[in-house]
Amino acid sequence: MNSNQDVNQFRHQSRGLREALKPGFLYFQLRDKGLLGFLRTCFNWVEHRASPRVRRVLRPIKRVIRRAQLLAIDTKTKARYLAGAVRPTQNRLLAIWDFQAAVYAVGDLLTFNVLCACLCHIHKMEKADVCFACDPDNPGQQWYADHINAYNHHYHLSFYLQALQMNHRIGSVFLIDNYRDLDQFLADNGHRYVVWPTTREYLTKENAWKKNWDFIEDFHRECGFIPHLHCRPVTIDWGTAFMKENLLPDLAVAVHLKTTQYSTERNAQIDAWMEFFKHCQGRYPVKFLVLAGSVKEVPPELRSLSNILVTKDYNTTLEQDMCLIECSSMFMGSSSGPSIMAVYSDKPYAIFSFKSPSPERVKPEMDRFVFATDHQRIIWENETFPMILDEFLRMYTVVDIEKWKGRCANSNHRESPQLLR
Repeated sequence: MNSNQDVNQFRHQSRGLREALKPGFLYFQLRDKGLLGFLRTCFNWVEHRASPRVRRVLRPIKRVIRRAQLLAIDTKTKARYLAGAVRPTQNRLLAIWDFQAAVYAVGDLLTFNVLCACLCHIHKMEKADVCFACDPDNPGQQWYADHINAYNHHYHLSFYLQALQMNHRIGSVFLIDNYRDLDQFLADNGHRYVVWPTTREYLTKENAWKKNWDFIEDFHRECGFIPHLHCRPVTIDWGTAFMKENLLPDLAVAVHLKTTQYSTERNAQIDAWMEFFKHCQGRYPVKFLVLAGSVKEVPPELRSLSNILVTKDYNTTLEQDMCLIECSSMFMGSSSGPSIMAVYSDKPYAIFSFKSPSPERVKPEMDRFVFATDHQRIIWENETFPMILDEFLRMYTVVDIEKWKGRCANSNHRESPQLLR
């Protein structure tokens, strides 16, 4: 029985080899995949049938061919783009978020969404496919998030993926937890996409944050605008209903107070904020929506004030917190991830203890970004009570309070059990 199986397997493999060596088959393989792609196909065929010892010898060679193919595709795409002859099959953007080159940070992912919109505008594309690349056993960027490891990686990943809800260009989403599989995916499908970052940048693991920020500034200089971040309509419906139920007739002011262990120089000065909130109590018809990453990050003394509403007391998600920033009349707070939702909008804001994302572009003498409006300010110093009050009054005088109240009071909200709490 075993002998007959061996004979049949040999005949099947021989037949496959004869088919593979036919001139017509070889021609179509070379035409569709190129020389490097054809060589990789040949290596796959041999590797599949070789002994374990031969496979160990072939794998490093195949890896070199695969990476050479990636570089060849990247070079060819650039050459065709510069010549004004991008292939018609490249009708989508493939934006790669590599956790070995980027940190686990909400602000970075929100900026990534804006980058996708810029690239779609440049290449005249409607959709962007997003690929998250990671290695759960070695999550990367431990200097920023040393609490993320193989044990809890996917738990934290599900939280950060919510930031994609602010990407209205999104098409398909890929989650690849093996870089060899990603290399192969790019080699097989790179000709179908305009890929960001470039293959060379992906292979060298260049840091994404600064490069993305610089690209968006350059886009603004060329095009005269930047895409804004917006939540999806169903979430906006929830946000306006939340305002109507919990805040009206008061004016909603979104506040994010950073109190984390990372980059403590940007943490909020709680005593100054407490003095400010107490000063506003009874003087101004406003209610401050205090956002935080978790309940334990909220200073307990804030809950004693009647003009404070802590969003985490309502079990809000990251997406809902971003929606509350969008639906509020203005934003104030720390230089942190959630502040990026206000940065890429036309909403008045004041961001304190600011840390430059690109020291060559955003310098301490600047009080706003190049794409900001007159009512959007960044403050480099740690906040004090007088500074907070001055910024609040500056924005309070320019907000159309009645228009904001009317939008919340007259919202066409349809109840959504998935979002209402």
